[in-house]
Amino acid sequence: MIFSKSVATVALVLFPVGAFAQLPSPCLNSDDYRYAGQNKSGGTVLRSCSNIRIKETRRQKLCLLSEVRTACPQTCGLCCEDDATFSFPMKKEAKTQKCTWLTKNNAAVRKAEYCGIDDSVGDTTIRNECPKSCDFCQNLVPLTTAAPVKSPTGTGTPTISAKPIAAPSRPPSPQPSPFPTSRPTFKPSQSPSRKPSQVPSVGPSLKPSQVPSDLPSLKPSQSPSRKPSQVPSSLPSLKPSQSPSSKPSQVPSSLPSLKPSQVPSDKPSLKPSQSPSRKPSQSPSAGPSNKPTVSIKPSAAPSKAPVGVPTVPVPAPVTPPVAPPVAACVDDSLFTFTLVTDATKSVDCAWITKNAKAIATRTSTYCGNGEIKYKGCPSTCDGCGTCADDATFTFELTNQTGKFVNCSWLPKSKNSALRISTYCPTVGSKCPQSCGYCA
Repeated sequence: MIFSKSVATVALVLFPVGAFAQLPSPCLNSDDYRYAGQNKSGGTVLRSCSNIRIKETRRQKLCLLSEVRTACPQTCGLCCEDDATFSFPMKKEAKTQKCTWLTKNNAAVRKAEYCGIDDSVGDTTIRNECPKSCDFCQNLVPLTTAAPVKSPTGTGTPTISAKPIAAPSRPPSPQPSPFPTSRPTFKPSQSPSRKPSQVPSVGPSLKPSQVPSDLPSLKPSQSPSRKPSQVPSSLPSLKPSQSPSSKPSQVPSSLPSLKPSQVPSDKPSLKPSQSPSRKPSQSPSAGPSNKPTVSIKPSAAPSKAPVGVPTVPVPAPVTPPVAPPVAACVDDSLFTFTLVTDATKSVDCAWITKNAKAIATRTSTYCGNGEIKYKGCPSTCDGCGTCADDATFTFELTNQTGKFVNCSWLPKSKNSALRISTYCPTVGSKCPQSCGYCA
């Protein structure tokens, strides 16, 4: 039972014996959970368990939500346990210690030296992984409280309720957390994780990854890939390709092509050509020329005297300009993606609308992914002409707690490929342009 006392009132919060018995063990905050909230300007902001804990009013408000209580049990005060697998380096010796070392000899000195807000190891802090040993346990945020009663008379000693509440706390959620944990289980999961592992596997995977690696492989593959790379190589290929690419290159070539293209470009050139074309254009210009044309030879004899009033020249009819052709919005016939329910099965865009009864469910499940909606299946997922970053969206960096950036941060650095592969699987639906999903 937990009780608190104030000068004017005493509020009792009652919990049955074993109310926390069904919490997962170890009871730790999820390092990968992010709560999607709103900032003062109305934009979307992703908050980690540590960020929720920083501000008490925010903690009291968000810990009333079941998803936050499940992902952040330590932040919400549901439990307080040290991570038994966590160890940290000593500052004055080349040794590492467990959390229990903080509570042994000279505990007060050790806690003052290692349990500060700036005492970090990697992307976390020691007190975040050792809350019990660092005396960093949070007060419980209750879901319901009893009505306040008048202050008792006498010595002012707080009273303890004699009976627990009739019903136990709500059972754990039937569905697992949507965010993977940083501490792997002993048995593999049935479906793949959303983020790549930090340590490579011993053997190769059965299927190639959808996102290219940051470093090239030491040996070339025996067969070419089905899709071109997103970033051009630094050196040109020794032999030209047998068929032209389906999309034009983003950067023009340094030398002109040997033959003119058979199809005109969608946009006119910025500078006029130095010599006129050999053939007239198929469509007339929208307006007349600035200067009249000069005939090569004058007529042999002047015209006879005019009869009557000279007529006013009638301007030639002008044909309205033809709008440039609009690129057709079609799905990529070579694009495939794996099913959430079966990681070993890959399907194409047509699978989403194949079953009329399952269209709504499949669309909501897969078209929310930025790569599927804008890059692979824009026609099926209604992503044509709408591929743009959300200017109000921000997200928190995984290695800098409390720091939020917008979509334009992704391609700014020389390490843009690493940023895109790290964050775009989760924020690609809000940052499709910066993630390279827009055609």
